[in-house]
This record gives sequence, C-alpha cells and structure tokens, in this order.
Amino acid sequence: MTTKRLSHLLTILAVSWGLALARVPIALATVAGQKDDSKTSKYKDELGGIVYARLKFLNVNLNDEARRDLDDLIASGAVRLVSDGPSDKQLERARGNARELAERIAKKEGGKEVLDEGDMKEVEGSVCPLYPFC
Repeated sequence: MTTKRLSHLLTILAVSWGLALARVPIALATVAGQKDDSKTSKYKDELGGIVYARLKFLNVNLNDEARRDLDDLIASGAVRLVSDGPSDKQLERARGNARELAERIAKKEGGKEVLDEGDMKEVEGSVCPLYPFC
C-alpha cells in the first residue's frame, strides 16, 4: 500500500471515529520523504563517486561552477532513480552511464587545463540518452 493511500485511509478512519488525527498523514508523508531523501543521497553518493573517481583517473579538473553543474546533474539522476524504483539492471546501467558521463567530460576537456561552466553546459546537452541523467 502506498503512503498516500495509507494516509488517506487513516484520515477516513479518524473522521469516522471522530478522532483528531490530522497529523497522521503529515507524519507519514514526512517518513516517506525521509526514506526518499535517504535513497536519493545514497544514489547521489554512489553515482558521484563513480564519476569523480573516473575524472580523477583521467586527470580532468573542473572549476567550481563546473563542479556545481556536475553535482546538479548527478543529483537529478539520483532523484530519477528514486522515482523510478530501479531494478538491478537499471542500477547497473546507471553505474555504467556514470562512467560514460565521466568519459564524455574528459573528451570535452581536449587538452584544456580546467573545464568551466560553459564546457559542462555542452556536456549536459550531449548526455541524452544516458539514463538516469537525461
């Protein structure tokens, strides 16, 4: 049963019993949000670890703005993974695509000493169809 359905059911029961349980749906939604935040954080850390480890191996340097853009892209991928409720196959695909994302960033570097925000915008535009980043 989904959190939303459970919350709705508890609200109906509370009204029919005359109980003041208005806070129950809010509490359930908060717990569900915390679970999602925890999963999002887990996927963000995992995907980010893969991307940044590969970039380090490839000696790619990002300035602060490019790093923020990359972090945002990784975070959006983590959110998508949580919303999709990924299978093991999808998770493995996401991990492989995190490595591919790092490779695309490295190709964009093309001898530049440090990649900037503009470079990252171009990489972001070429990410599709890399799941879960697109």
